[in-house]
Amino acid sequence: KEIEIDRILNSKLNDDWILQYETNFHSLVSTYNKELAESEISVIDVKKGEVYALGNGVNLKIIGVKNDSITANAINNSSMVFKIESKSKSVLFLGDLGVEGGKELLRTEPPGALKADYVQMAHHGQAGVGLEFYKAVDPDYALWPTPKWLWENSAQGQGPGTGNFQIPEVREWMDNELNVKKNYVAGLEGNLQID
Repeated sequence: KEIEIDRILNSKLNDDWILQYETNFHSLVSTYNKELAESEISVIDVKKGEVYALGNGVNLKIIGVKNDSITANAINNSSMVFKIESKSKSVLFLGDLGVEGGKELLRTEPPGALKADYVQMAHHGQAGVGLEFYKAVDPDYALWPTPKWLWENSAQGQGPGTGNFQIPEVREWMDNELNVKKNYVAGLEGNLQID
C-alpha cells in the first residue's frame, strides 16, 4: 500500500506467438497481458533505444526488447534488457535472457553499449547469456538473483555440488575470466542496497 506505480514499462509478447513457441506458458502470458490491459496504470510498450528519466540524473535506457525472430527459449530470449545509469555507476539488467538473445545483442549493439559497473546475472546465472556477452559487459560486480541451492549447485536437497547446473561454470567466468570484485547472491545475502 506504500508503493504507487506511475507506469509500467513492458515489452508485450503476442499471445498467438507464445501459443506457437512456448505452449506451456500461454495461459500465464495471456493472463499477464489481460491484467495489464485492464489495470488503471499507464502501460508503455517500450522500444529499443528509448530512454526514461527516473529522476535526480538517473536514466533507464532500453537495450533489448521482445524478439519474434528468436523462437528457441522464446520467452526468456524476449526479456527486456535495460541499463540504469547515474553519473557514478551503471547497472545492466538482463532478466532471463538466453544465449541466443545475448548473441543478437552482441551483433546489434555498438561497442561499449553493454558495458556496466554491475550486471544482473541472466536467468539466475543458470543457462543465460554466454561468456562473450559478459565479457562485453565487463562488470566490476555481479548481482545474482539466485537461491542458495542453485548457487551451491545442489540437486533436490542432496547437498552442494550434486547438481548438473551451469552455475559452477558461470561462477568461474565471473571470478577468473572477468575478475569481478564481488558476487552479490540474493540467496545468501538477501536484499542489497547499492549506494
